[in-house]
Amino acid sequence: MTLSTDDLHELIRLLEQHPEWRAELRRLVLTEELLGLPGLTRELAGIVREMARSQQQGLERLERVEVTQARLAEALTTLAEAQRRTEERLDALTVRVDALAARLDALAVRMDELAEAQRHTEERLQQLTARVDALAARVDELAEAQRRTEERLEQLATQVSVLADTVQRMADDLGRLKGWSLEERARRKAHALFRSLIRRPRLVSEEQFAQLVDDAQDQGTLSPKEADRLIEADVVVRGQQPDDRSEVYLIAEVSWGIGVKDVQRARERATLARRIGLPAQPVVVGTWVTPEAERLIQHDGTLVLLIRPDDWAA
Repeated sequence: MTLSTDDLHELIRLLEQHPEWRAELRRLVLTEELLGLPGLTRELAGIVREMARSQQQGLERLERVEVTQARLAEALTTLAEAQRRTEERLDALTVRVDALAARLDALAVRMDELAEAQRHTEERLQQLTARVDALAARVDELAEAQRRTEERLEQLATQVSVLADTVQRMADDLGRLKGWSLEERARRKAHALFRSLIRRPRLVSEEQFAQLVDDAQDQGTLSPKEADRLIEADVVVRGQQPDDRSEVYLIAEVSWGIGVKDVQRARERATLARRIGLPAQPVVVGTWVTPEAERLIQHDGTLVLLIRPDDWAA
């Protein structure tokens, strides 16, 4: 039976409509070998793929081996360099150890010498210790003697302090007595004493001067405290100025030794006397003047009358 082209096209259409008929058609048309060819092809493809994977893995392993080999070669080179440096350091250390050994030998000899010197030092220390012990005992004896001496000195210091206080009180009393004596003699001999400063000197009695001060206080010219300070003037002498014979009052501060306070008191009282209308002049009278008082006198114009102690005997 001969198939036409139309029959072939119809067969193809039917196979397209019925795919399950294709396998049956292949079984009838093809031999057993041809029918098994697709499966064999698939099996071969799987084997080829497996061989390709194995080959790829082999290549990858080969690359890793080559990398490892390169690293090992580099490591061997590094180890060789390190070994070379180690040997150089060992050579240097050997030289240093030899030098240290020589120094240790020298130190051993020196230690023996020091040990001998230490023995001699210990012997000397023992001798010095014995001497120090003897000196310590002597120092203890001296300390005890010093303590007794200090006790006696404290007793003497107490006695000297008492004597010093007594002498100071006596000196103060003597100074006051001298001052009072000078003040009294200045009143008694005012005419003879103050002739060197003014003409016709006459002593102003305490009653007369007190009357002048009281009148000034009553008039309000002086306050009570100012009146008290003015009335305490040691000596007041009335007379005439040598040049123009004008009236003058000498407000005198009398002291055995003239100090700054004496000058200040004389100046203050003369100022108060001028406030109540008296032509007053400050005067200090004594046997000597301190340097400080002398400098003050040179600047404020206070008169000074120095008398030798012998001049007061009469």
